[in-house]
Amino acid sequence: MFVRDIYEKRDVEDRVKYDLFLSYSLNALFWFYLRTQGVDPSKRALKSETDRVREYFASKTIMPRINTAAAQRFIRSGLYGNQSAMITGIQI
Repeated sequence: MFVRDIYEKRDVEDRVKYDLFLSYSLNALFWFYLRTQGVDPSKRALKSETDRVREYFASKTIMPRINTAAAQRFIRSGLYGNQSAMITGIQI
């Protein structure tokens, strides 16, 4: 079985955890690489990215959330004939 097959069979929460794990692992490896090259990684954008991933690990809810108000605005602005929908009283 390939990794892709295993990944696709997981639920969304497990996929998010797996993606976070990969992101943190790759950041850590790159951190170690920079240290071996004599570069201080704490003065680069890598530090903020690692902190961001660490915050997601620490949070209790790691599921992505949808801003419903923003989604409704996008849908309303994307509708063809937006004015006619508002005149007829269609609520989105």
